[in-house]
Amino acid sequence: MIIVRDIPQVKLREAVFALLKNSQTHDVYGVVPDKAKLPYMVIGATTFKPDASKNSLGWDASVTIHCWSATKDMATCNEMMADAASIITGLYNTAQVDGYQIIDCELDLAEGHEEDEYSFHGVLTFLFKLQKE
Repeated sequence: MIIVRDIPQVKLREAVFALLKNSQTHDVYGVVPDKAKLPYMVIGATTFKPDASKNSLGWDASVTIHCWSATKDMATCNEMMADAASIITGLYNTAQVDGYQIIDCELDLAEGHEEDEYSFHGVLTFLFKLQKE
């Protein structure tokens, strides 16, 4: 049995945030400020499932990215989703997650829909495999 001493939720969120912030031009938030203007991206829910071997602890994790644009601007939302997918799947191995190495990343789900009369909403879910260094 391996004792779980940490769950790198904040570290992975920070790493994904940094990838998006440094590699594209739209605003990226963890928490959307009251006066935020569309379009923007939001780091959403995360999940972590232990993946323990005999000698080490790893994690199967997911991170959700929400892309928001004005309703009449579905193209911008789609562009943001494509940019995020390209950035995260292409650069995940450069991300810094203190104490862990990201050994794999894939896009699990992409969905988009008109949210209300004000905005279009795209959702991306990425799956990560992390291994303790």
